[in-house]
Amino acid sequence: MPPLTIARYGTGSGYTAKVDFTIIRLNGEQLISGTGGPVRIDTNLNSNGISESPHYEQISNLTITIGSDDPHTRSMWVGLFRDSLARYGIPALWYTLTNNDAGVSLEITGEPTIGVYADVIRANYTATLQTVATGIE
Repeated sequence: MPPLTIARYGTGSGYTAKVDFTIIRLNGEQLISGTGGPVRIDTNLNSNGISESPHYEQISNLTITIGSDDPHTRSMWVGLFRDSLARYGIPALWYTLTNNDAGVSLEITGEPTIGVYADVIRANYTATLQTVATGIE
């Protein structure tokens, strides 16, 4: 699942928007000796791994705001939001996307009579950086 998913969600009352956020926590360790040469990066899902809500929470709306004064950064976020909205067929009436000098904001309202469903997923990883032997001298 991507770190942010905005999709259509079927309920007993019809369809609305569903938003999944995946919060990725990456803890690091370093085992390096010597200088230069290739390294290996190992990434492992921790034993407490992935946790998520037991069910989606129904809310009236959800707003994602990215603060940035860099136009390239804002453009990247606008593209990411538009791609996710288009990929899952979210109708234009269910959201408002704004881009101004302060940042980008996406307000998702979903079907007005149903609201929006949301879930937060947490994934904990550990990354280890190690030197790799290249030959025997």
